[in-house]
Amino acid sequence: MFEGLDIWKDVKYRQLQGTYPVIFMSFASVKTGKIEGIKTAFKRIIYNIYNEHSDIMASDLFNDNDRENFASINVRMDDDTAYIAINSLCIYLEKYYGEKAIVILDEYDTPMQESLSFARQKPELGGTWDEAVEFFGIFFNITFKTNANRRRSVSST
Repeated sequence: MFEGLDIWKDVKYRQLQGTYPVIFMSFASVKTGKIEGIKTAFKRIIYNIYNEHSDIMASDLFNDNDRENFASINVRMDDDTAYIAINSLCIYLEKYYGEKAIVILDEYDTPMQESLSFARQKPELGGTWDEAVEFFGIFFNITFKTNANRRRSVSST
């Protein structure tokens, strides 16, 4: 990813590559303004991230409860489970790799922009913007602000 960039020329940074587990999310594909569609797209993204890391659950480091909780992440998970999913994945990755994860979020504002646009175009349907603010406010707080199980976070629009 960094080859050809100035940062790649610095040996210190090249040596760091692969040192920490990384969770990469992009909300760029969340292109609906309806709150249920936003939540479904978001949960699918989280589910796909879990699938990318599913091989760690074969380790003896994890017990049946860990595996059951890991497997509970799916597109039909309730909102409370979705809120804590990335925080929980940080815990699993640290347990497996012995290092805290780096969490990268691209296009974090796309769902909010879509919900605002929808609310302005269809005010008679109401609620979408406020519901999106509440949903992502809780998710961002648990994933980034209060997540002691991550090493660093980076977000971009």
